[in-house]
Amino acid sequence: MANKRLIYILFVIIPFILISCNSVKIKNRKINSNIAFQYEKDGFLTRTNEYVNRRERFELTFLYRFNDSVFISSDTIELFTDKVVTNDITDNPNISFLLNVEKYEGRLINIKIPNKKIDENFYLSKRFKMIYFFYYEEEFIIRYSNKLYNVY
Repeated sequence: MANKRLIYILFVIIPFILISCNSVKIKNRKINSNIAFQYEKDGFLTRTNEYVNRRERFELTFLYRFNDSVFISSDTIELFTDKVVTNDITDNPNISFLLNVEKYEGRLINIKIPNKKIDENFYLSKRFKMIYFFYYEEEFIIRYSNKLYNVY
């Protein structure tokens, strides 16, 4: 009787606990000293967050404390050209824009931030429909994600 209980605990309860405690995993890829790509995957959210999975658009978001002129293009077509200021004073904690998944999936996108001497290319994949841009400790981060951040 005790062996059956131990086997039940080992093979049923412990794996269930480990699966349900799945935390966000971020895989990093460093390009150079001031640019990094991150791939954020939360196993539970990416399988069950139907809202993100059904979206027909990529959402590119500049997160809080971004203060630079930004130029984003694809195949010589300007997609976004603006000074992005995200802070409490402007009442814009985050600024974003949308791109059609069918049109831009697999396309090479170029982002330029002249003030920081950033000129980087990246691809859009329907596996990650949320792309976040932000600075962290003097490093520019491009984060691919399927996680919706609570942004106000």
